[in-house]
Amino acid sequence: MSDDVRAAGSQPPPAAEPESATCSGAAAAAPGPALTAEQIAALCTGIAGTPIGVDDDMFLAGLSSLDLVRLTGAVQQAVGVRLTALDVLDQPTARALATFLHTRSQTAGHG
Repeated sequence: MSDDVRAAGSQPPPAAEPESATCSGAAAAAPGPALTAEQIAALCTGIAGTPIGVDDDMFLAGLSSLDLVRLTGAVQQAVGVRLTALDVLDQPTARALATFLHTRSQTAGHG
């Protein structure tokens, strides 16, 4: 009955994706067992609003504590692996975090 909705004058807006999932097309387009360092850097860049490279310390490059919360949620949503703020603080570069996630996802797959 889509004609009825059009006849009423408006259609409901399309459902919006959560902000954390759409911060970077690279990360959002590649859910799976792990993210690459480049995808994590792109997520960080999208969240922080400043360029963050794969070997940059994410926090020195501009990621705030609120951004950290957004990043953990976005990563968890993208790969289905629970990630804590402490995990990210212990892996302050996108490359280190990607390696950590790869190891964590392999361990989770075997348990």
